[in-house]
Amino acid sequence: MSSDFGKTAKDSISNVESADAHARSFDAPPVTDVREQRSAATDIPAESATQEALKEKLDRVLDEKEYVHWENPEAKARNREMICDYDAKKRAVDKATLMTQRDTLVKYSDYFDQAAIERIRAEIGSGKVEIYNEPYFVEKWAPAEKEYRITGLREMQDGKICIRDCENADTMIHTSSHESMHDLSFQAKKTESEHTYGADKTPLAVSREKLQSGIHQIETVRCTAADGAEAVSSKEWNRYLNEGATEMYTIEAMLDRGEPPRFDSYTQEVCWALQLREKVGADTMAGAYFGGDVSRLEYAVNSMSGAESAWSDLNDRINAWHKSVTPLCPEGDRTIKAEVDAILDNMSGNNARSRKRVLKK
Repeated sequence: MSSDFGKTAKDSISNVESADAHARSFDAPPVTDVREQRSAATDIPAESATQEALKEKLDRVLDEKEYVHWENPEAKARNREMICDYDAKKRAVDKATLMTQRDTLVKYSDYFDQAAIERIRAEIGSGKVEIYNEPYFVEKWAPAEKEYRITGLREMQDGKICIRDCENADTMIHTSSHESMHDLSFQAKKTESEHTYGADKTPLAVSREKLQSGIHQIETVRCTAADGAEAVSSKEWNRYLNEGATEMYTIEAMLDRGEPPRFDSYTQEVCWALQLREKVGADTMAGAYFGGDVSRLEYAVNSMSGAESAWSDLNDRINAWHKSVTPLCPEGDRTIKAEVDAILDNMSGNNARSRKRVLKK
């Protein structure tokens, strides 16, 4: 997750949320039976739980599952010594993680299958989330100047969540909520294998690993020859539209629990995600993000645009715009932005009937 202290994306969210969103708090009235059942399924306290009950939950899940954040106990201890008030910060990010998981599983329960719920339940625990001292975090994950703003990440392979230490606890709470949303939307890893032949008739063993978080898809292809020679290639799709959707759902989750975000991230991408959801409908968007049904979202964009390449063009242009943002050009390439806006604007008017076909599909 990268921070952006410019425009306020949360203002865009606020415009489409009900007026009482800011007033809702952790000590809200008891939830309905359906929400209580979903909370029970994940062992997360219902909304009416007290702060003490949540503290007890955090204590129970400590070290439930071991994530390899550190090579040895000494490295782990050194990290904690370099972080001022580590225990308080750790409890804050753990609480934000659990609340994001609880509230999202309740609100979007129709889009999670049982396998996803069991995965989240099995992985829950403070061992999943770690705060890294800033010098180490920057050296390991944000060495490039453009990446320096990164405040946290969720590793696609093992699912651990890494938060960058800073003086402002609100920043870490926001970041852990964002990365937890990535974790909630992660789909099961898929691996396919086959034996084939290369151009020179050499036998090859080919394996394909497919990862998906939200609508972000990654495929890694590994080709191994009989003599052990290996070639690896990787490609990805929909990365920065996915970041916009992730932050969109994160802001809404924080507002729902009475915690207005303190900084902005992926501001323009959030605006585009909001526009897209308005065009295709909340059901199609949530089904793609939480349920992994990207094909339905792709069909909606192409159908409502009247162009078979609209979905791929949309994501290609969003990715290109994101890469054009630099410290000297914080607004990014205006021509590319106009191209993205045009694709989204074209999904209206006479194409409204296409949305009905999508809903039927």
